[in-house]
Amino acid sequence: MSVKIPSPCIGVCTLDPADRTCIGCLRTADEIARWPEATPAERVQIVLQLRVRRHARGIVGIGGSRQRRRAHKLSQLVP
Repeated sequence: MSVKIPSPCIGVCTLDPADRTCIGCLRTADEIARWPEATPAERVQIVLQLRVRRHARGIVGIGGSRQRRRAHKLSQLVP
């Protein structure tokens, strides 16, 4: 039985033109495209990379559920 790893998508789907990462989940365009066919091991690697990216951007302590990350990201987008 394989482990189901949910998508890191938080529903704020816009690619940053500078580095081609999603401003919501921080996946690259390639990672987003590969996700549906990725093996569980590949998905784990992507998720671990996301942790590194969040930390590198100073996004720490938000953690938790996708809903909390989405709410936080949306609150940053509202002027």
